[in-house]
Amino acid sequence: MRLCKSDFKILIFFFLINPLFAFDDNSCFNGNYDVEVIHKGQPFGLLPVKLKIKKEGCALTIQHEKFKYIKKAWQVDICRAPIHIKKGLGAVEVVKKTAPCEGKERGIFCTEFLTMKRLIQDDGLIFAAGEKENLQTDHGKTYCAYLLLNKYLDRSVVFNRGQDYKGKLIQSDTPYPTASASPESEETPPVIQEAPPVPEMVEESEAKVEKNEEPQIQELETKKRAGEGYF
Repeated sequence: MRLCKSDFKILIFFFLINPLFAFDDNSCFNGNYDVEVIHKGQPFGLLPVKLKIKKEGCALTIQHEKFKYIKKAWQVDICRAPIHIKKGLGAVEVVKKTAPCEGKERGIFCTEFLTMKRLIQDDGLIFAAGEKENLQTDHGKTYCAYLLLNKYLDRSVVFNRGQDYKGKLIQSDTPYPTASASPESEETPPVIQEAPPVPEMVEESEAKVEKNEEPQIQELETKKRAGEGYF
């Protein structure tokens, strides 16, 4: 099957524009987009669950709707310090980060951040269409927002416009754990402990015998001299 000139032009055009859609750290940070992920929720898959993410410069808006009545919304400016979340779209409540989100005792900031993170994972990354490596797909846009939010809210990194972030997002903050990233997966050689030296019991027992024989020998010599009339 022969290809005409128009087919070659289409192929060349595809290979030229394909790198523009590739996912990388800087294109993720500098890009602007809207994405909406919808899937059927429980029970019975009758009511839709919606996740909307909008990115304009450094500002990200996350809206979640379940059963048409349960609605949540957050606004995050990843270029603004201190680290904070604006909760709601109407009467906005500002929640500042005061401590790392570790341990059992967690404040309102960690509660909001972990709720947002879970909803993006469960209703975004799992159901978004397309490949996460392509910023033109719903999956790629959701994945980009996930990385930026995790870097800002969890790692406390305030972004700066015009800065190069190559290798700062994908490699260090991937949401999918790998075996090599876990320190428990590294095998350590077993430590061999040398057994303590066993004391030489034979020599010790022989020494005790020699000590016990000395008074017996002296007693025999005394009796022998008494029989010979030395006293």
